Amino acid sequence: MLDLAHLHYPYLPADWFLRDRYETVQHIAKIDVPLLVVHGEADVVIPVAMGRAVFDAAPGPKTFLKFGGGHLDHDARGSFDEIIGWIERGGAMSAAGAREAGIRDTGTSAARR
Repeated sequence: MLDLAHLHYPYLPADWFLRDRYETVQHIAKIDVPLLVVHGEADVVIPVAMGRAVFDAAPGPKTFLKFGGGHLDHDARGSFDEIIGWIERGGAMSAAGAREAGIRDTGTSAARR
């Protein structure tokens, strides 16, 4: 959250204002469940690089789903269908399932074409 505040409000001393920092990257390594990170390629609120940093810091199994929309475009871009599919598959996607869904498998992760 602090990185995001610095990005959007570089002229403010965000370090002083933010009480809750939400330091996801520092804590994500502790999870022990399948992870789905969903990010719009056109997101102007949170840069894709920040979503990717969370994904990269997490242990597996994990999936990174990029879609062509912005921060709140899930309905318009169909990412809800892929999220629901991921949940229905139990949160982990085999390489064959990824190919069927049109998702490029990258080891323990997957990235939308």
